[in-house]
Amino acid sequence: LIAAELNVENALNLVRNYQVFRKTTRGGVLPDPQWLNKGITFMPCEDRLGRPCLFIRAKYHRSGNIALFRVGLRSTVDAVKAHLLARRTDRFSEDNPLEQYVMLFDFDGAGWSNLDWEAFHCTIQEGSQRYPNMVAQNYLLNVSTSVRWIWKTACPLMHPRTRRKCCLVAPRDVRACLQKVIPLERLPPQYGGTSASWTGPDEARTLEDQIGELLANVYVRAGVVPDGALPTRAQVEASSAPLSRHASSPSGSEDSDDVGDQGKLSLWGRPCGPFACCF
Repeated sequence: LIAAELNVENALNLVRNYQVFRKTTRGGVLPDPQWLNKGITFMPCEDRLGRPCLFIRAKYHRSGNIALFRVGLRSTVDAVKAHLLARRTDRFSEDNPLEQYVMLFDFDGAGWSNLDWEAFHCTIQEGSQRYPNMVAQNYLLNVSTSVRWIWKTACPLMHPRTRRKCCLVAPRDVRACLQKVIPLERLPPQYGGTSASWTGPDEARTLEDQIGELLANVYVRAGVVPDGALPTRAQVEASSAPLSRHASSPSGSEDSDDVGDQGKLSLWGRPCGPFACCF
């Protein structure tokens, strides 16, 4: 209803179209190992209000495969939904009542070769039609002069509500910004925190290194870690064998606990009601 600007008929159309979308995908969109290996999306933790923090690391993106980008975007946001659904109780969350997440676009190290207008339009389309009003705040980190020019060009294509949610952060202010958004115990040392360092895709040795601890935990619990993904941290610690790519058991990840356990709602291949994922 908020996404439809309090227009009831438009809100109902969004719900109907969402039902059709979920029937088409048969639940959540499964993660693709090719997308995970790129390291573009990274979700390590929640912010101070309990909202998942999704980092988009622009320097790892290359244009030319919009189909993979769309699958990657959908599977990542579906993981956000699965995480929030699993956390539901019989009461509304006081800190995150709309079940939203925070998106942080990190432009550190990005250049003109990473610019992709087709992916930008895809993101706007998916956000307005498939996942409306799920983003609570957009942070654009390490914004340079060229990124500001791109921002001015992109602004007219965005809904005014989306523009109001965007905060541009210069490189000198990124550390202070992240410390306000994310608890220090969840931030790596490079941002003044006490958590383990966040690595890039080339340095990643575990699934948690590859896509972030929160995102990895969602996929493991749901049993949807794809073949070709890196092993989990628990698998590495439990085995003295050399690291190898993940191989799923017939029922999914060997370590996984059903997200639907104890009456929890879920997405992938498990009933969650016709409208549960919409709200």
